[in-house]
Amino acid sequence: MAPFRLQAVLNVRKLEEEKLQGELSKLLRSIQEAERKLNFLRFQKIQNLRVLRSKQEKGLSVAEQALYDTYIREITKNISSQRGIIVELKLLRDKKREELIAASKKRKMLEKLKEKGIMEALREDQLRHQGFMDEMGVTRHASLARELERVTRHET
Repeated sequence: MAPFRLQAVLNVRKLEEEKLQGELSKLLRSIQEAERKLNFLRFQKIQNLRVLRSKQEKGLSVAEQALYDTYIREITKNISSQRGIIVELKLLRDKKREELIAASKKRKMLEKLKEKGIMEALREDQLRHQGFMDEMGVTRHASLARELERVTRHET
């Protein structure tokens, strides 16, 4: 059977697909890490707000109040920034998924071509084999017919 003439292209498509899968996997890990960081920032903000309220009830200097306000505003900015990062990462993830789907379709198309080629080659082999067997049958039948004719001539 002849080798698949587009095997090199199929190999490249498989490598591209694997590369995209790796990139998608990396993006998914980045999103998880970014969400963990966001949750940590939210936790920090909640904790600092609790500490601030507790200190306000006991009495708090203006300087200390300003320090907490500045810190909480900074955490709030970081939370907003982290949300933006997550949105960007999710957009990249969606784009990478689309690229992976397209690459997978291209690979599958070539694999179907390869499979069709293999099936066609098998069918051709089967037809050649059947032709050979038919020819052998005809040859054997002719040989038996000649032998039968020879034997019947000898008997008469």
